[in-house]
Parts: sequence; C-alpha cells; structure tokens
Amino acid sequence: MKIKLFWITIIKILGLLLFFEFLEILSQLITSLIYVFVPDMEQNIVWASSLVSIFIILLYLMIIYLLVFKSSWIVDKLKLVRDSEIEIINIGLKISSILVIAIIIVGGVIFINSFALLSKNLYDYFQQQKANNYSPTIGWIIFNSIKTLLGYLLMTNSKIVANYIGKQSQINRNGI
Repeated sequence: MKIKLFWITIIKILGLLLFFEFLEILSQLITSLIYVFVPDMEQNIVWASSLVSIFIILLYLMIIYLLVFKSSWIVDKLKLVRDSEIEIINIGLKISSILVIAIIIVGGVIFINSFALLSKNLYDYFQQQKANNYSPTIGWIIFNSIKTLLGYLLMTNSKIVANYIGKQSQINRNGI
C-alpha cells in the first residue's frame, strides 16, 4: 500500500466517524429547534437559531463529503505525500479490505455505545412508568434504537458500504 493510499484510508475513516457523530448532533439540533418555536419567543431569536442550526448542518455535511469522497484531494492539498516519496507500506491488504475492517469497527463502536444508552433509557423509562411520572426519554429511546440498528447494519453490511464509498471515490477521481 502506498503512503498516499494509507492517508486516504485514514481520512475516510475519520469521515465515517464524523458522520455518525453528526447524527447525534443533528438530533440535538432538531430538538433545540422544536423548543425555539414556542409562541412566547421573539421572531429574531427563532430566525437566528434556525439559521445557525442550518449553517452547522451544512458545514458538517460539507466536511463529511470532503473527508469521505474527496479524500485524495485533501491529501494533495495538505501535502501529506511528497512526489518523490515512493515508499510502500506492505501490510498485504487491499484498500477495500481495510475499509471493510474500519467500517466494522466504526459500526461496532456505534452499536456498543448506543446499545448502552438505549438500555439506560429503557430502564429510566420503566422506572418512571412505575412512579406514574411523565417520561421525556421516549425520544432518546427511539433515537438510540435507530442508532443501535444503524451500528448493527454497518457491521453486517460493511462490504456494501465500502463498495459504495470506493465507487463514489472512483467516480470523483474520473470526473464522471
């Protein structure tokens, strides 16, 4: 594996991690936007909060797109590899195999983290139901259920995700 390919793989892995962190931030932004649209709020605050949230979402999406699909451009712009540098790291794996392994690891981390939070939220929900209290955790139960499912799907369908990322990178390199 050439050094440039190594850096491209690392950048794509960082992009995948950022994408899944973005999902958590997106849910928090949506929740905060819901509370902004309270009838007592001033319109300036509503518009400012909405614009800031949209800006943050677009910024995250742009960075994720660059990290996952334009990683060779990032390597070139950051000059992580010199033209005279022809070193090869011999690990005996193809880039697609490394990407599959990385996706499985990312999916596993997401699954473990969200499953733990899901278990905690379910426990809290049932404790509050016994006490006949209103439970605001139902939204988090749904969110962590989806995130747990997403982590599981990443682990089990890692080849499909790796092929898609590879295909999109190939299309971007060829300019199609």
